[in-house]
Amino acid sequence: MMTSPPPDWTSGTPRSAPDSVNPHAVEHKMIQALENGEFVVYFQPIYQIKPLLLVGLEALLRMQTKKFGLVLPVQFIPELEQSGFILQVGQWMLETVCGQMEQWQSDGVGAIAVSVNMSDLQFRTPQLVSSLRQHLDSHRLLPRFMPVEIKEKALTVDWDYSQRIVQELCNAGLPIIADNYGIGEVPLQQLAETGIFQVKLDISLMKALVGNPDVLTRVQAIVNQAQKLQMRVIAKGVESDSQLKLLQVMECAMAQGFFLGEPLPAKTIPALLKAQHSES
Repeated sequence: MMTSPPPDWTSGTPRSAPDSVNPHAVEHKMIQALENGEFVVYFQPIYQIKPLLLVGLEALLRMQTKKFGLVLPVQFIPELEQSGFILQVGQWMLETVCGQMEQWQSDGVGAIAVSVNMSDLQFRTPQLVSSLRQHLDSHRLLPRFMPVEIKEKALTVDWDYSQRIVQELCNAGLPIIADNYGIGEVPLQQLAETGIFQVKLDISLMKALVGNPDVLTRVQAIVNQAQKLQMRVIAKGVESDSQLKLLQVMECAMAQGFFLGEPLPAKTIPALLKAQHSES
């Protein structure tokens, strides 16, 4: 059965083709959203699989509007990227995440790694590394607690440039995660040679994992090769016990997804961390 497209938060009408959106109107809406405090950051738990242990969080951008409530990224991230306003919002998000991490530590919650996503446009910005270091330094945070997620596809656009930026990130002490991995053609060996030692599997692989021998074989091959290279694989989009059990058998290092924990507002994270500390 066909369903109607989701409403476009910028107009309240059903979403149509992306090119039907007025870029100037969208940018104006984005500026208003930032000024009105409508952008919010949620945090999704990342677990070590064996034994199951909370080891990190991924910072995720959301919008909380009066008219539409919580707006998911699929409805506004493309507009942010097309308008270029992703750069301003990206800076706001870095500041917000670092401020939240500092607050958790001040409250005695403890330190936990929080990964942040870099859009393709952010990754191409010359000030990327200096901006990250500035945010971390101003909040007295160690770089190792902020892994930077870069899409595998973005890394392949200009490999020489990517190698240089990755090396600068590594020199700054920032761990790097190759996101959406497994659907491109970059060998793990090539990533490891640049200093990338974590990959996050593309969500499409997880959706097809159960009942698809070809995908199962592909994921197992990635995990096996990663172990040889002393790399860690994170499975993204785990939504069932069946998926998790297969990952356990394959000895995949880490996982995240709604089955393990949905994205949470910042105020709920201290209780989550304290609960784990009391169990350990």
